[in-house]
Amino acid sequence: MAGKKGARWTKYTGVRKGACVLCGTPIAKKLVARRHRSCAPCISTKRRDAHRLDPRPRLVSQAKRRAKKLVIPFGLMPNLLVIPTHCPVLGKPLEVGVGNASEYSPSLDRINPARGYVHDNVRVISYRANRIRSDASVGELEAVLAYAKSLPRK
Repeated sequence: MAGKKGARWTKYTGVRKGACVLCGTPIAKKLVARRHRSCAPCISTKRRDAHRLDPRPRLVSQAKRRAKKLVIPFGLMPNLLVIPTHCPVLGKPLEVGVGNASEYSPSLDRINPARGYVHDNVRVISYRANRIRSDASVGELEAVLAYAKSLPRK
């Protein structure tokens, strides 16, 4: 065995024990004791890539947190959630943002807010459409539309 005296190699990966299995950088002893096998940057990258591929688990977990905070019903499962390719409200393509939500990131919209997050009361629309729709009444939206139509075009 090359390296420090007492260095151990893991049986399956061939990487020195106490090193990240993805990039090989050393991991702090306290993290190895907790059975971490990857360094923080690799874990972060792995989670970010997983979210880009399938944002449903994160959408559902965030909805569950909000439902608990607001004390409203929750009954969503990620595998039953369907994310369309385009926003049904604005018609723009949905794009998964990482970190801060982009204008056209998928967002859960409660049709009737009092019924909570249950499958027949939730739809996926863009973050922008959800913000526009968040607390405006139909009358307020019609007033904004009428005002926008009355403005001179440039």
